[in-house]
Amino acid sequence: MWFILILVTLICYIKYKDNIFKLLLLSSILTFISSSIINSLITQFFLFIFYFITGILFTGKKYLFKSKKIYNFQNFIGKTAIVTQTANKNKIITVKFNGNKWSAKSSDILKKGDTVIIIKIEGLILYVIKN
Repeated sequence: MWFILILVTLICYIKYKDNIFKLLLLSSILTFISSSIINSLITQFFLFIFYFITGILFTGKKYLFKSKKIYNFQNFIGKTAIVTQTANKNKIITVKFNGNKWSAKSSDILKKGDTVIIIKIEGLILYVIKN
């Protein structure tokens, strides 16, 4: 059972890179090792909880999750982005800007790989024109 939890938390940690999964992984590994000595599943479960809470206390709550990025959207205007999918006029598409994917709209027909310029931002949608 603990081996399956180790695999699941390892996959989650690799995918999301959050410290919460690192703590869950470490707690699972320690409990897996302890299970060779302790046969009671209830005791193993409480040991897992103990390891996890101890990890939280040592790392602090603010380090458990990724920090949110803060953007100054006005700095986006005039910058270039790369189209990640082909689309017709006025359809919402995805563009890559500064390493992140963003929703975008354009009055141009765009193909995957086209370079576009950001001209306006409304909410979280970038309005772009073909470069």
